Amino acid sequence: MVKYKVIRLGLFMLISLYFSCAQSTTNLLDGTWAIDTIFYKGEDIFEGYVFTNMMSFNKDNIMSLPKIGNLLKDKRDHKGKWFYDSNTDQITFESKHQYLKGTFKLCFKKDWDKGYIKMVLQSEDVYVEAGRVLSPPLETTILPITCESEQ
Repeated sequence: MVKYKVIRLGLFMLISLYFSCAQSTTNLLDGTWAIDTIFYKGEDIFEGYVFTNMMSFNKDNIMSLPKIGNLLKDKRDHKGKWFYDSNTDQITFESKHQYLKGTFKLCFKKDWDKGYIKMVLQSEDVYVEAGRVLSPPLETTILPITCESEQ
């Protein structure tokens, strides 16, 4: 009898741990991300064009975008709206930003060397990898969408 109670308690704890560590895509997106890599039409533009590499998303679908290049004249150009489509695993950015606008394929991966979760965005012209600032623990986080290389 005691043995079954211990087994039930153990199963309950494992199931609770699983659901507490599983992240929904919108919950994982919520927060600040630091761009590590950005390519535009196959060209690495990180060194020459990225002035600030931080972007953030909030649950009200408002995003703050990094300053890339010199085309963003107004502070409002650094803001936009984002929408996630769970049917296609795509995210759409509505902004005036030259590089970060339109629809992107979205996935996540764990960067064990750097110790954080990375978001990967890819469109026809743009490829971005960004690390999650204040990333949840890699060991216990279950990613909602994994990149093909992680599967």
